[in-house]
Amino acid sequence: MHDTSTSQGSLWDLALTQLAPVDDCPEEDVVRLLNGIGDGFSTVVDVGCGFGRHAVLAAQRGARVIGVDISEVAVRETSRRLSVLGLRPEVIRAPMTALPLHDAACDFAIGWCVFNHGDHDAFFAALREATRVLQPGGALLALIMSRSDPRYGSGTSMGNHCFRLAEGPEAGIEHFFPTADDIVRALEPAADVATLDEITYSDADVRSYHPGISRAVHFRVLATKR
Repeated sequence: MHDTSTSQGSLWDLALTQLAPVDDCPEEDVVRLLNGIGDGFSTVVDVGCGFGRHAVLAAQRGARVIGVDISEVAVRETSRRLSVLGLRPEVIRAPMTALPLHDAACDFAIGWCVFNHGDHDAFFAALREATRVLQPGGALLALIMSRSDPRYGSGTSMGNHCFRLAEGPEAGIEHFFPTADDIVRALEPAADVATLDEITYSDADVRSYHPGISRAVHFRVLATKR
């Protein structure tokens, strides 16, 4: 998980500790893609790696994995999980808007429920950072909250479709709610959008993340670096 400024790192430390019970298993979309490509990806960056559920998954499939998160708790826990499994931990504390990687350093980037965490400018900067570190032909897989999500408009307005949530584990953390066009505009200078679907989730996990809502609406995005 991520915010753009290190000042919010302590909020993410608290949020991730609360979310650990429901944020532990890899998402089916990530599993499906990694299973589908086999050993096709050699270097993976997990932006906003949280407690490492996707970093571990990719590392177990033989990839070099670089985890990045603004939370010190996330960096420590992901490193521990990789080490326990005998996998090499490469986990760095840094904001999603300034990934500590060279251009074209990776061939796959994951940003699962990450890029919303900040304002409008941070959202665009983070997506462009994710594509910057991809090699030509590399893929980005992201889940991004939609403006159709019931949390849009809740909490304190920070302007320009950004809100600081007041309830749930992510209370105090800013969330920008983009449109599909925003996502395409953020990616199009360097990447082609292969799929962009608006998905509605309705299950117990949604209420675990944010009490008081029974559904969540996100864009599921797969893009390829030119």
